[in-house]
Amino acid sequence: MGGLDAVFIKNGQQISARESILEMLERTHPHREALNLELTSNLSNAEPEIWQKEDLKIHASTPHFEELRGRGKDILLIRTGSPRVAVDQRSGRQYRVKSGTRLMGRLSANFQLSYTEEVGLVVGFQDINIVNTLEINGTSLPLQTEDKIERALSEEEHILSRFLGRTIF
Repeated sequence: MGGLDAVFIKNGQQISARESILEMLERTHPHREALNLELTSNLSNAEPEIWQKEDLKIHASTPHFEELRGRGKDILLIRTGSPRVAVDQRSGRQYRVKSGTRLMGRLSANFQLSYTEEVGLVVGFQDINIVNTLEINGTSLPLQTEDKIERALSEEEHILSRFLGRTIF
């Protein structure tokens, strides 16, 4: 059973979920009143709230790296396509990386979220921007579309190659 006919099991017996929730609301009423809190939904009358879902836009700044991450290929050997700065996550120190530099590391993702909030609460997300990075010993290098992937392995493939003594990179 679900919806308005939902039931809970308490001490081995079925009880109405609606009645149980109304009882919980009644028990918490004095505490909500003392804290000057009120419910913003019409839960006690079992009226469903209408949520208007906004179109969520998900962008990947480097779709080819995002595809690899989705396939579990997260150990990469790349050649940078342009100069940029890598940041040590522990110390904040910055390192210049030249164009054409070969680097090996773990593919990672950072998410930039844009959202709407009401009264200090997040009520909806509008955009998610995925920024892929290459993590090398605590240092993070933002990846760009012009970076060339020379080799991409899953964790299992990488461990197996090291176990068998094969040089993959």
